[in-house]
Amino acid sequence: MMHPLSPEYIDWELHYPNYYSDQEGFKKEIYLNTKKYPIKYSEDKVFSERSVAISKKLKILDIGCGYGGLLAWLSEHYKDKLSLGLEIREKVTNYVGERILSMQQNGTGKNISVVKTNAMKYLPNYITRHQLEMIFICFPDPHFKKRNWRRRIVSYSIVPLYWYLLQEGGLIYIVTDVYEYYVWAVKVMDTYKLLFERIPDEELTSDPCVTAIKTSTEEAKKVERSNSPAYSCVYRTIPVKV
Repeated sequence: MMHPLSPEYIDWELHYPNYYSDQEGFKKEIYLNTKKYPIKYSEDKVFSERSVAISKKLKILDIGCGYGGLLAWLSEHYKDKLSLGLEIREKVTNYVGERILSMQQNGTGKNISVVKTNAMKYLPNYITRHQLEMIFICFPDPHFKKRNWRRRIVSYSIVPLYWYLLQEGGLIYIVTDVYEYYVWAVKVMDTYKLLFERIPDEELTSDPCVTAIKTSTEEAKKVERSNSPAYSCVYRTIPVKV
């Protein structure tokens, strides 16, 4: 799968083509790292002023963004920040990219983007150390078979990377409709008590993001229609004492 050598090799203007459209006019080209909308990452580090400025505003990551429902919500509620969705499925990525382009044609969605990639492998190629304020993991593939547990997006091997990518006090939101996966996620996250602390549910009653992860995504709406419960947890990073 095509991927940049590191975040410094990304021209972020390609991923947020209309972030400056008020100054330059609307751009219809999209770059999603798919066959339909390919991207060729630079072989040299990108130092353009705009690309650097965009990367500094990229603070929110939606891992396994599905059909883009949460991204659309984030675009409206975090207008001063940039959000990036990561999706491994080709057709779904194309759909979300076209959905975002349609939003931008109507004057919204300039602060969100999506790219096809394997988050389990290439997260550090897109996001740098302590860059993010929030990570969202909504209704991930539960990988029920034990031999596939290592492929779970919440797993013992990848949680330290989430800490590395999040700022001090950064948040990771997890929601699933599979109770067994919820128990697993809590067990894994609680293993890293020196890196993360769970925020008590009673402190989250006024957090709009908790409501959003249970209502704004297409999967959340499907769960809601079936009157099934959704289980969520939120963790905050702890600064490591040296």
